[in-house]
Amino acid sequence: MRDRLETLQLKDLDKFDRAAIVLLCIHGVSAHGVYGEIYHHNFKENIPFNGIGDMVLKIDQICNWLNTPRATTEPRFFSREMEKQYRESDSDSPEKNVNADSEVSRGEIDYERVANAKELLVIWVKYRQNASLQGSVRGKLTKGVTVHFRSALELMRMIRMVEKQPGAKCEVVFKETTK
Repeated sequence: MRDRLETLQLKDLDKFDRAAIVLLCIHGVSAHGVYGEIYHHNFKENIPFNGIGDMVLKIDQICNWLNTPRATTEPRFFSREMEKQYRESDSDSPEKNVNADSEVSRGEIDYERVANAKELLVIWVKYRQNASLQGSVRGKLTKGVTVHFRSALELMRMIRMVEKQPGAKCEVVFKETTK
């Protein structure tokens, strides 16, 4: 387990804003696509997801709750009623689930929470521009190489490749992007 986590090279991420970094634990593939949990050091419990779309929306919701990185656009809706529903549901931040400052695990990973994951990825959301996410991802699937994504759709395409892999061993080839 420790070898798998060392592939993530978390020590390199210490110089960045930790609030925007999540650990994605993929437990398997269901009829809805990949499923698993999102671990964030500010929350006492993992946040489950079922499908790629749900995963991206929950990462965005975590960013909203923590207000980092700040979104550059306001969300749009089909109707005012839908906007009202969204605002009410989005304001239900998991305050009881948030660690107090003294409880925040300073870079420590609770191994029990991630021990059963088939794949682990560290996702760092750097920006939320143009109603999307931009950032980087690193893990065993990327062979320890940091791979950048320019939109939530691009991240979804990368994660979708996990669904197409047979069995628990997922082998996906990523091209390293350069700036």
